Amino acid sequence: MNIRILIIFLLVNIWACSPPKPVGSNTEPLDYAIYTGLLQKYVNDEGMVDYSGLLNERNKLDKFLTQLSYHPPANDWTGSEKMAYWINAYNGFTLQLILDHYPVGGIKDIGPILQIPYVNSVFDIRFININGVNLDLNFIEHQVLRKEFDEPRLHFAINCASVSCPPLRREAYTAENIDNQLNDQAIKFITGPHNEISEERVALSKIFKWFTNDFTTKGSLIDFIQPYTPVAINNKTTIFFKDYNWQLNKQR
Repeated sequence: MNIRILIIFLLVNIWACSPPKPVGSNTEPLDYAIYTGLLQKYVNDEGMVDYSGLLNERNKLDKFLTQLSYHPPANDWTGSEKMAYWINAYNGFTLQLILDHYPVGGIKDIGPILQIPYVNSVFDIRFININGVNLDLNFIEHQVLRKEFDEPRLHFAINCASVSCPPLRREAYTAENIDNQLNDQAIKFITGPHNEISEERVALSKIFKWFTNDFTTKGSLIDFIQPYTPVAINNKTTIFFKDYNWQLNKQR
């Protein structure tokens, strides 16, 4: 593709995918009880999903996501309320996307065979409607969550339905609990099987490579990781990055 045409294509996509306008004030945050109930029933302690079981109750998920679509963050919502909303939106709509194509081997099997990141990948499909605006998963992640919130722990909360993704939490994120929830997710992910950490060797998920700038605003990657692991890491340790497994995070 001619580079000039590609740049124009990208700009058109960015302009067309503008964020939904907040509604007025005094709109209460959404009740996430239905969503939490589904997560507790169909997600196990490892964050793996029983998609076959969830498929039998997708009407409940669809109902929740419809409510979410018509209930965007209001101007007077707190930052924590907005953050919880957008994390739940990302994860909930990802579940819906998988169910729409289930059975599927992995999320990257959805969409065209030749996928160009930020152009026509599965994460660029505008299947999400929020307050009348069609959005994609990339937009929620990069233009809302990463752009509006100075919170690197977000990367441990959003789940892309893949084995190497941080585990899907078995409850909705809520404003009153989100700091503890994000901290818990950071500990689970960093000390879990996605990373290998010892005093002299550190092999990390590629999430830390892709978003290094998000994790290093106040120091090195090791500086960021250290508070979440009991291992005393040598600051001179070389960091390696593990391969990313895009297979579906389904219960087996």
